[in-house]
Amino acid sequence: MSDDKRLTEAHLKKQRRFFDAAEPLFERLGFQKTSVQDVCKAAELSKPTFYSQFKNKEELFVALLFDVFGREITDWKNAQPANAEPLSRLLAFIEFYEDVLMKKPIFRLIVEDPMVMEKFAWVLHHTANSPVLTTLRQILQDGIDAGQFRQLDPDVALWIIYSILDNMYILMPMMTGEPGAGENLEMAKEVKSFILNGVGVTNEEE
Repeated sequence: MSDDKRLTEAHLKKQRRFFDAAEPLFERLGFQKTSVQDVCKAAELSKPTFYSQFKNKEELFVALLFDVFGREITDWKNAQPANAEPLSRLLAFIEFYEDVLMKKPIFRLIVEDPMVMEKFAWVLHHTANSPVLTTLRQILQDGIDAGQFRQLDPDVALWIIYSILDNMYILMPMMTGEPGAGENLEMAKEVKSFILNGVGVTNEEE
């Protein structure tokens, strides 16, 4: 085994220890109240080791979100029928989004700090081959090619869909104090219908 490969494996193992230590801390204490010292103590690693991996707590948090979402989307994709039509996959993707938010409360913490929200959005937009964006874009493109969706720009459509989901499941309930689509089944149904109508699927086709 080469020295470079050993260094890479050691780096990934330390990163995984920080991720595994940080996720329950963020979920229990919140982003603001979780310190780098808390994470280092839980991971049983030093601060210098932390800063050799991440610039700051914000970078750790964003990297953790991508790690969690990446693993979740991979598991979801592996569970999908190989011959599923684009419409069925889009509906399943929306349900996947809801399931992940309910199962992984860490995603709700994105809106706790504007700096984290901005950094997460920037990294998501500029990350090549992001598994979540790539998956949704492929679903949209397959739907266009199959004639199930109208002719649209899949890159624009995926950001519109993400904006709708984020707002209705996370931002709206936080701003209003009222149940969002994750708690209100009628609202969740309307969100789904709104997205399907947007890509050109009529109610009769759902």
